[in-house]
Amino acid sequence: MTSATRLARWAVMAAAVTAALTLFVSAVPQASAQVGLKRRPSRALTVEPMNETPGWAVRVNVDRPDHIYRPGDYVIAEVVSERDGYLYLLNIDASNEITLLFPNGTRKDNAIKANAPTLVPNAADGFKLKVVAEATGTEYIKAIVTKDPLPSVEPLLKGAMRGKPIAVPEARYRAMLREAAFGKLKPARETGNIRGDIALMKRQKIVPVEEQNKQSNSWSEAQIEVYTGNQPTPPKQGRRLALLVGISEYKNTNIRPLGCAHKDAIDMEKVLKGSCGFDSTTLLINDQASLSAIRDAFTNLVENSKPGDTVVVYWAGHGGRCSNVDGTEPDGKDEYLVPYDGSLVDDDDAHATMLMDKTFGRWIQELNGRQVVVIMDACHSGGQIEGMKVPARAVATSPRTKTLLYRGVDTRGTPAKQKWTQKYFMRNVLERYKRLRRDIKKEDAAIMAACSPLQFAFEMKDGSNGVFTHFLMEYLRSAQAGTSVADAQTTVAAAVAKYVSTEFPGSPQEPIIIDETAQPHPVLKK
Repeated sequence: MTSATRLARWAVMAAAVTAALTLFVSAVPQASAQVGLKRRPSRALTVEPMNETPGWAVRVNVDRPDHIYRPGDYVIAEVVSERDGYLYLLNIDASNEITLLFPNGTRKDNAIKANAPTLVPNAADGFKLKVVAEATGTEYIKAIVTKDPLPSVEPLLKGAMRGKPIAVPEARYRAMLREAAFGKLKPARETGNIRGDIALMKRQKIVPVEEQNKQSNSWSEAQIEVYTGNQPTPPKQGRRLALLVGISEYKNTNIRPLGCAHKDAIDMEKVLKGSCGFDSTTLLINDQASLSAIRDAFTNLVENSKPGDTVVVYWAGHGGRCSNVDGTEPDGKDEYLVPYDGSLVDDDDAHATMLMDKTFGRWIQELNGRQVVVIMDACHSGGQIEGMKVPARAVATSPRTKTLLYRGVDTRGTPAKQKWTQKYFMRNVLERYKRLRRDIKKEDAAIMAACSPLQFAFEMKDGSNGVFTHFLMEYLRSAQAGTSVADAQTTVAAAVAKYVSTEFPGSPQEPIIIDETAQPHPVLKK
């Protein structure tokens, strides 16, 4: 169907709905914008997350927990933003045909207030969103919130008519994104991949970091999948998928190698596939685990999973922290995980090459509707911080690998007397979305972390595995079917604490296991 035909059909449907709804809604005219659907391709670049380090968080949800709509159903989207701004809500179908749902010809005022759930449409808007597609499949509703209005949208609104959806040519859509992403900045090149251009600009430091941070803090975006069609059920749900990353060797020789982080990921994959019945796993170890490769693997994880699936993200390796350069962290620090090609020349370098907590949190957002379990065997407080006491007996080395038996990178520049906060990598990620989760009743993930903020994550004395990973795998191999994250908490935490207190006295390790997912909690073992 051509765009012209689709628009004509939508206009007729809008007129019909207007007449019908007038009878029921106190004679208030109700126009209707409809969501069309086609099957999406395997890689729809128009719906990739663009701003991986936003200055504030945005969440988008719909009024049905299962995200499933039938032709004739009405859709209400709910958007929450941590800051005041201007909301642009778009529908993107599988053929990359794009519709601007809000603002529109009926309501052009798109200002949004901080931490106040905004319904599109609300009762007074004078329009409704109706599903009219007869096909079956998945599409996206994308929310973009900007500090200032986007001039590129004004021409679309000038010609908009009440009750008619606004078709957005892909070139105009990309212009909107580039306007939000770069403003007046000039990236090294302008390809079709805006996210890649942003990453390249950071790595090459073409634009001063201060200007990059200012622009990054001027917009945020999020999206959600919905399933529409006439079939009685959506495609098979309840699949179990995992992405596992384990890094013992690093490209940067200034980063201390580990003895068995890569083996942790290999062994955990075997347990998930064997004992736990996972349907699909992706494994990245050592030089396979560059930041770009991890990003691509995460994108594939999002595209290959659906709401209702269980997704495990496992990481074994170094953790660290550096100065917060954009003024968004109260304690002045950002936490990160160290990919194979991470660099520690300075804080700017770390921000360009490490997997930052904000970025990880933005990626987790893309798994909206899945049951997510994040398992991390790393020093989440940053490990060996300058001025922080080296763990007792940590100088001992594994007889097998000849490496030190604790994880964490040296982070320079932190004053020895600096007061520590109780923040660590995943806690920062969760707190970042805490208000938004409360507002829209949507939990994010269950967290299984190897140690508390001020502790080190140790490896087994024989160098076989990380202590936390060892006892978690041991538990999962013998656990009963239906074992959840909560079920593992007491047994695994107690085993880790006992082993470390015996083998590394004076340096306790106490795993943190938090299940903030909605009932039923995610099951690790079928």
